[in-house]
Amino acid sequence: AYCNWRARREGRKLGLPTEAEWEKAARGENGRFFPWGNEFDPDRLNSYDGGPFDSVPVGRYPSGATPYGGLDMAGMVDEWTTTHAEWDEKLNIVKGGSWIDFPGATRSAARRGHPAELRHILIGFAALFGQWIWN
Repeated sequence: AYCNWRARREGRKLGLPTEAEWEKAARGENGRFFPWGNEFDPDRLNSYDGGPFDSVPVGRYPSGATPYGGLDMAGMVDEWTTTHAEWDEKLNIVKGGSWIDFPGATRSAARRGHPAELRHILIGFAALFGQWIWN
């Protein structure tokens, strides 16, 4: 709904990324485990390991940026993709983990499936619309 609203406002086509597009944006060309590299660092994301145990403004963790400059693509909230789960077409894949998750769930390759109709405080979408909502 937000993409449709913003697309009408800006007069251009916008949408959420596929799982593969999201992973490239978060992991870069070399497939890092986390946006910043292969070692978990609780100071680079909002997760259960470092707190603050709630959502925070986007950009609070600039050292956790992706190779392309995307922010909060690990921790904070799970992020929607348009990819359907292969085990159940009624589910869409979410990526990135949330602030209640431990390192394994905040890896960029970690994935879960949720119904597209689900609304939850721990699920959102990539925050840098100019770069991460695909044309």
